[in-house]
Amino acid sequence: MNFREVFNIRARGKLWSRSSEKFQMYFKYALIRLESIDNFFIPNQLIPPKTLEQRVYRLELGYFGIGMPSGIPSNLATRASSRLRSNECVNDHLIGATEIGKYIHQTFKEKDYDTNWMQLSSVGYCSINSIIFIALNFIQIKRL
Repeated sequence: MNFREVFNIRARGKLWSRSSEKFQMYFKYALIRLESIDNFFIPNQLIPPKTLEQRVYRLELGYFGIGMPSGIPSNLATRASSRLRSNECVNDHLIGATEIGKYIHQTFKEKDYDTNWMQLSSVGYCSINSIIFIALNFIQIKRL
């Protein structure tokens, strides 16, 4: 199963048509903030230790990067959870929020802080679009 293809078929279009402006606004804000962190806060040693990992990557980019901190339901479930009642299941991330923040930061630097290249779009499936949507997705799994 290719998760990106399944998600794009099952959920992405509906989400995009409902919330694209919100997604773009929050993501651009996060990118501009990330650039200011790299160009001002880090060089001037104004960022406390582990702030990038614990706050910026995990929270600002991983959870709030498109303004949906509770994630995007993927409408996918594992076989083990598909026949269970909802109180027997839990939703979980497919990719860790911190890792997604690191990936966004690395890609943004590689693209010389070009917010236009990084912007989300309804049709372009550059790697940053896909990885953000995948990271913010939850999949239903059996509660242990």
